[in-house]
Amino acid sequence: MMVVVAMMMMVVVMVMVEIKIIMMIKMTMMIMKAGKGSVGIGNYGDDYDVVVVVVVVVVVVVVVVVVVAVVVVVVVVVVVVVVVMVVVVVASLIIFVLFTLVVVVAAVVVVVVVVVVVVVVVVVILFISYISNLDRTKEHTSLIVVVVVVVVVVVVVVVVVVVVVVVPDQQEQKQRSLESCVCSIFLIAV
Repeated sequence: MMVVVAMMMMVVVMVMVEIKIIMMIKMTMMIMKAGKGSVGIGNYGDDYDVVVVVVVVVVVVVVVVVVVAVVVVVVVVVVVVVVVMVVVVVASLIIFVLFTLVVVVAAVVVVVVVVVVVVVVVVVILFISYISNLDRTKEHTSLIVVVVVVVVVVVVVVVVVVVVVVVPDQQEQKQRSLESCVCSIFLIAV
């Protein structure tokens, strides 16, 4: 149960980061609208130029989010391994190591799924912006909607992974360490 709470806090952090992404997109749009409306990227018109700028910003922020997620995974794994080596007895060492491997695999799966979803969404945005003749308002609205959908997908994937991972009752000490680590990361992120 403690691991579920800790992972839900990680989900909250990811949602906060995605909200910041939406705010950055809106700010970029306002700057582009206040200026000339184009930054001279390509020859596809002002709308395409704005979309390219927004997509670049989204990609950069997503890369930062993925790096932070990987760092969080590494920190969690290190904490779990340290606690295992301190508390476990020789007879139950194999069980603890297997549990640690399950945690690592689950975390890596979450990161990979998030990266794949983000890449697909970015490609779709570029494709739509290239072939469509939507006006600027509709185009920006569709971008914001896509980002919100990405947030929902990420939350659902993380929750499903957490529910699938079965945590034995004897891992209470390890769960407290994991929760404490994630709480610290959450406070730093906020």
